[in-house]
Amino acid sequence: MNSVNGIRDFMMRIEAFRDEALVAVESMGNHWVRLYDFLEGEGVRVVLSNPSKTRLIAEPKVKTDNVNARILAQLLRAGMLPLCFVLDRRHREWRQLIRHRISLVKLRTEVGNRFTPFSTNMV
Repeated sequence: MNSVNGIRDFMMRIEAFRDEALVAVESMGNHWVRLYDFLEGEGVRVVLSNPSKTRLIAEPKVKTDNVNARILAQLLRAGMLPLCFVLDRRHREWRQLIRHRISLVKLRTEVGNRFTPFSTNMV
């Protein structure tokens, strides 16, 4: 599913009922962002599940992608899937820019702290 072909195959499967489809995507780092944005751009309703809270409700004994997908679908259907709030794309881009600036400021501080100023008491 994470490949371009996998996403195309998925879109072909839901084409007939795209308007009624509701897709759950599991939040894992920033890996969910591209899939979420793509599906949303295609007109598919998408929700983002909270994996730590989902694990508290239903932790499978056997962890495979198919088992996880089935559990997400069952919880979503029952209205029990814990969701994450998703900022719109513009705000996510602003956040990413701010995080990048913070990392640059930290790096600048680290580099500055590596160099000690020369002593002014030189005779």
